[in-house]
Amino acid sequence: MAEFAAIPLFTDSWIADTAHLTRAERGLYMDLLILIWRSPECRIPNDMAWIGRRLRVENGEAETLESIVKEFCQSTGNFLTQKRLKREWSYTFEKRKKNIASAKSRWNKQKEASERNADAMPETQCERNAPSPSPSPSLKEREPNGSPKKIGSRLSADWQLPDEWREWAVSQGMSVSAVLGQADRFRDYWLGRSGKDGTKADWLATWRNWVRKAMDDKPRSSRPAGQPEHGEERVFPDGTTRRFDQFMGWKIVH
Repeated sequence: MAEFAAIPLFTDSWIADTAHLTRAERGLYMDLLILIWRSPECRIPNDMAWIGRRLRVENGEAETLESIVKEFCQSTGNFLTQKRLKREWSYTFEKRKKNIASAKSRWNKQKEASERNADAMPETQCERNAPSPSPSPSLKEREPNGSPKKIGSRLSADWQLPDEWREWAVSQGMSVSAVLGQADRFRDYWLGRSGKDGTKADWLATWRNWVRKAMDDKPRSSRPAGQPEHGEERVFPDGTTRRFDQFMGWKIVH
């Protein structure tokens, strides 16, 4: 399984870098980028035969693949990578490490606080069996009528769609490509909101509502029943994952 399921795609850069390629060449280049992204440390062996087998290169495509590798990839001797892709992989890797360390730190602090409270308030059997005293009227007046109000926060400037949020949206019937597109809109919209309108107490709930509204607003497709969407991915009986292209049909992703 790949270390990071989602691969970032900056459409302006992609169009600028591949404008001179044919549609088939762009598809082969995209397959190559996905292979590199899913490989350990975002690199693959510098072996054209190995790459050709992984991409299931057919007769006549070997020369095309070699020219794409020479144009877009960088060699470190035994391995190949792609400079921009490697930079995004490193950024994602470091960000995940920080998130894990932050979550672990919060957990340890909560655990230590719970242990201190347990040590500070020993409870005897008699105390456990004793009835609780009735609160004074003044205390009753100060009791809240519900849970404490959550404090809102703004969406982080470097926010990226978490894997769990993406998988939830896909489970609701949205294609992977549509989910990634909605994530870009979600980020741009909320980063552009100012004042209290840009703060939310629960960003996961906000994302879920965003996805539901996007699916409700989506016009009914004129495609025949059962016809896949452009960019949709499916797992086939032979175990391969394939992506649908409206011009080229199903192409194997991995």
